[in-house]
Amino acid sequence: MSRFPLPNRNSLFSRTLGGLIGCLVSVSFSSSFAQDEPREEDFAEVFVGRYFPNETSPLLNARGERRAEALAHFSRGLSYEAAEKKGRAIQEFRKVLEIIPGEVGLARKVAYLLAQQGKRNEGREVLEAAHRAHKNTPQAGIILSEYLATFFRDDEEAQKKAMELAEAMVDEFPSQAAAWEHLVRLHLVGRRMDQARATVMRALEREEDRPGYWLRMGALAQRIWPLNPEVQSPSVLNGIFEKALELGGDQVGIREKVADYFHDSRQADRAREIFEALVKEYPDRLELREKLARVYGALGREDRVIETLEDIVEINPQDAETHRELGQIYAGREEYEKATEHFLDALQLSSGTAEEYAIIGRMILFDANLPDKAVRLLERGAYLHPEDSRLPYLITFALPALERYEDAVRWFETTEELAGQSQPEMLDAVFYYRYGASVERSGDINQASDLFRKSMELLAKLDADDERSRDLRAEVYNYLGYMWLENDMNVDEAGELIKEALSLVPESGAITDSLGWFYFKKGKYEDALRELEKAESMVSEPDSVIYDHLGQTHFHLGNLSEAVDLLTKAVELDPDSEEFRDRLAEYRKAKAEQPEKPATEPEEESDSTSPEEAPEGSVPKAA
Repeated sequence: MSRFPLPNRNSLFSRTLGGLIGCLVSVSFSSSFAQDEPREEDFAEVFVGRYFPNETSPLLNARGERRAEALAHFSRGLSYEAAEKKGRAIQEFRKVLEIIPGEVGLARKVAYLLAQQGKRNEGREVLEAAHRAHKNTPQAGIILSEYLATFFRDDEEAQKKAMELAEAMVDEFPSQAAAWEHLVRLHLVGRRMDQARATVMRALEREEDRPGYWLRMGALAQRIWPLNPEVQSPSVLNGIFEKALELGGDQVGIREKVADYFHDSRQADRAREIFEALVKEYPDRLELREKLARVYGALGREDRVIETLEDIVEINPQDAETHRELGQIYAGREEYEKATEHFLDALQLSSGTAEEYAIIGRMILFDANLPDKAVRLLERGAYLHPEDSRLPYLITFALPALERYEDAVRWFETTEELAGQSQPEMLDAVFYYRYGASVERSGDINQASDLFRKSMELLAKLDADDERSRDLRAEVYNYLGYMWLENDMNVDEAGELIKEALSLVPESGAITDSLGWFYFKKGKYEDALRELEKAESMVSEPDSVIYDHLGQTHFHLGNLSEAVDLLTKAVELDPDSEEFRDRLAEYRKAKAEQPEKPATEPEEESDSTSPEEAPEGSVPKAA
């Protein structure tokens, strides 16, 4: 808000001008305004009352017609400047200076605009007039010195004058850090490093009791002696900042800036001491906790970093950035469940980019193995970024893991539509294989068959010798063939697919089981038994499906005891399978009803048809 009052705050003129000035001031203000004294850069960039103490009461703050006239010229000048009509802007600003010659910041603006138009002497005159009218502070002298050094480089007398003014400002205003900073800068620009060092040492020899002075001297000293703790001692610089701390120990801002210095100069232990004390005294100042967390990070104390950041989000659960930071730390520690919670919180609090949703979604889905939370995150991301195919694509991994196959099919359809327009490479053989599997699980065997065939077409275009594509081809052939067998469809074609799959991966117990099941479906029970027993020996872990297939085969061969034993194993491995339980009950009943053979009578030869010669699908009678 401008320091000078505006006439009739409800008037259109007042509101319009206030907006213009507000824009100007918001651009011009620098972060150093909170310092206990203004910087030289403030003088060079900010004007219209910014750096004046209230009691000076420049005429722009005064009442009367001249104030209104000055404001009107100033407003028109801003308008012309915004419209790139610099000549007209200069005219209006100069009229303001005629009314208020002491407005140093505005004088600098006019001078620089004139210099840009090749009228450097006119600009100099403007600043000299401001200097004459404003000798009680160093601003005007510093700005004039700066102007001469900048725009009169080819004029030896002007350069000499610039240096004399800079020295004069130091002599007249030795307590003003801005004066020392300007003089040091002139020496550095002129590559007079020895004089620059000597100037800083002069400034450090002063007895000043304002902590802000010492903070600025510390920053200035770092320009002369860049700190590198690996090759030089920071003792001189440390002394300056410790002096500021000693004088301003009751001011949180001073203590914070000193701690920042120690952190930036890689003296983390000293920074930690100061920040820990600040956090203890000001527990609600979350920015102090954030800085303390960074110091702990520099010290390699990750547990304390986490503890500090967790404190922050406990105090302010709405802090999305801290949730993100915690998520990244936990992910780096492979503590994926904790990482997931913080990432979910962060994205609930902020919209997030599609890229962010995709990266975090992958982590939650594949690293944390939390498909339910991945779905929640990715569906929100897909809602916010409906044009991005990566998010529905990832959902097609999460939903089948939750056995939500019908929902998965809808997201496969969405992915196919979006990726077909923007990322067709996403629609590869694996995609259609997974798509077909979800469609099959949702009950549409015909559509699933079409999708598997699409996958096979794409696989045919790949390098046949590539191990990955070979394994995938075998998997797709086996899945389609077995699906057909289970649904008594295309049995002979299914057998050919399974045989082709086994030729590609002969060591696969799963595909060997499929081949045995094909022989079973064809009524070739001895061949089925041979392949199924081979499959059982090939798998590393007991498999309920193989036991079921073996049990059914033994039952059809009349081996009821073996059939019961094998179905019992299948039920033990998969007690939730109603199909296995029903079949076991059936086999036990058949075994119980089977007549026992006399123990003393020799076994009679049977003239019945052998099992190998039994018609397809028949169940031979027990001996």
